[in-house]
Amino acid sequence: MSSEIKSKTGTIFYASPLIFAAACGLLALIIAVFALNNYQREKKLMGASLKREATAILGLVSASSRGAQRRGFMRGEISEENVIQSITQVIENSSEYPGLLALYLVDKQGLVRAHSNVSYVGEKADINTEDILENLTKEDSRDVAGIIQPTEGSEAFYRMSVIYHNAGFKDLLPTQLRGRIGRMKDPRLSPDHMNMMPEFSANPYLLVVELSLDEYNSAVRKQLLQIVILSVVLLLVGIGGLLSLILVQTFKGSQLRLKTMSTFTDTLVSSLPVGLIATAPNGEIRTCNRSAIQMLNLDQLKSVGKRLDDVLDKQIVSLLNNGNDEKTYHWEIRLPAESGDAKSLHVTKLAIEDKARVNQGIMLLVQDLSQLRELEDQLQRAERDAVVGRMAAGVAHELRNPLSSIKGLALLLKSKIEQDSLSLQTADLLVDEVERLNRSISELLDYARPAKLEVRNLEIDELLAKAVMLVRSDAEAGSIVIEENYYCGACQIMGDEDKLTQVMLNLCLNSIQAMADGGTLNISTSMEENWAAVEITDNGSGIAPDITSKIFEPYFTTKHGGTGLGLAMSAKIIDDHKGQIQISSHQGRGTTVSVKLPLY
Repeated sequence: MSSEIKSKTGTIFYASPLIFAAACGLLALIIAVFALNNYQREKKLMGASLKREATAILGLVSASSRGAQRRGFMRGEISEENVIQSITQVIENSSEYPGLLALYLVDKQGLVRAHSNVSYVGEKADINTEDILENLTKEDSRDVAGIIQPTEGSEAFYRMSVIYHNAGFKDLLPTQLRGRIGRMKDPRLSPDHMNMMPEFSANPYLLVVELSLDEYNSAVRKQLLQIVILSVVLLLVGIGGLLSLILVQTFKGSQLRLKTMSTFTDTLVSSLPVGLIATAPNGEIRTCNRSAIQMLNLDQLKSVGKRLDDVLDKQIVSLLNNGNDEKTYHWEIRLPAESGDAKSLHVTKLAIEDKARVNQGIMLLVQDLSQLRELEDQLQRAERDAVVGRMAAGVAHELRNPLSSIKGLALLLKSKIEQDSLSLQTADLLVDEVERLNRSISELLDYARPAKLEVRNLEIDELLAKAVMLVRSDAEAGSIVIEENYYCGACQIMGDEDKLTQVMLNLCLNSIQAMADGGTLNISTSMEENWAAVEITDNGSGIAPDITSKIFEPYFTTKHGGTGLGLAMSAKIIDDHKGQIQISSHQGRGTTVSVKLPLY
């Protein structure tokens, strides 16, 4: 479980940097595309604005120049010099336009014929202007616009060049004189004007305007600043979102790990073979695991939230209240079990303190020592049996020879005594007592010496049915009803038939003798894993709790005239067959004897 928690934890923290890096990369790409798109759009808008501004200036110059040409034409003053002079006048009038760097006219030979800065008039135009002039045609009406970066390292500027043609005949005529009849009637239109018009209008020029990029650069810088600020804001928002995502992911991972750890802890505490009860400072039970419930006969649903005094046995409560003030305190108690046997419990009281050594309650650890104490009793019984065996062998050897002599002398005396005399009865009594004593010695030797089993395959149901048949007459005489429930079927065990029959007879007779006023004797068999189980239950007087632990001791008996070796011999026979025998009794309600024998 711990390795699983570690694996999940590692996966969460391993995935977070990758998710963060991928998300940051995607966010940076989105911001970069957004910023570049805005930057390009702003440049296009500013370029279009410059182009409109330049187009307006050049249109104004062209329109003003044509108006001047039309007036000169009507006065009969039409010449190239007049055109240049009119354009120069228009350029001078337009030189104060905000952001205008230069406005000039270049002829086909590349000479500057008019300029907003008079010092440039008559000089050669730059290379870019000459390249445009080389490709000029009469019908050319295109314009060339764009940002120019001079090679000398001066500041860049925006230039727009358009082809400028002198006005033609139709362009120079007033509107009212453009009809054929009107031209012939106007006395101001001389033949010389008419003849020079084709040559005049065929001479192309290049009209150039240069604008400052200060406003353009300022707008672009503002846009860049806005893009940077917006990008930083978006980046911060994105990083905040990613951090929130990681925090949520980490929080969920922490919740999952906490839940898994809590489940693991609950499972671990619940599965402990040691009983555990933890309380709050006010004595209310917070935790109570399965082992504590079974050992102390509690109800978990009714125990949690209650005080210890309300749910625990009075004996434990008394020990808790009378215990010393030590933080750790141990004691061992015996509590009655539901089966009637007393349970030996080892209880440890521990004080729960926080880092500041403030009391947070107590913890009780309960350990069931019943099996350990039972093993100790078995060991003591085995040691006692060994001592009894050695003693029995010595006593039998020392007593049997004198008993044989006594019996022989008694028989000799009996043969010499007259019939029906008191001495004859005394001799018979002496012989009977010697034989009884000899039988007791034989039983003692049988109990003490190692058993010699004649084992073979047996069906436990069949063996038990034969034993019941032998005691049925005794049961009927005592008004006892025998109920038989056999469920082992053909399952077999390995055992000595005579000795096991002796055990079953002994147990059945004990139960019959315990029901002096009649009752029911229930005999049943069942399968339990690798065991054949036999239960013999009566509803007789039962056994007092204080003598339950002594019933398998040799020579211990509560029957008048009993030898005390019946149950001891039965326990020894079952032990020799590597089986188990247990007695559960409730005084006044009856007794149950359980025998388990290994299946073949």
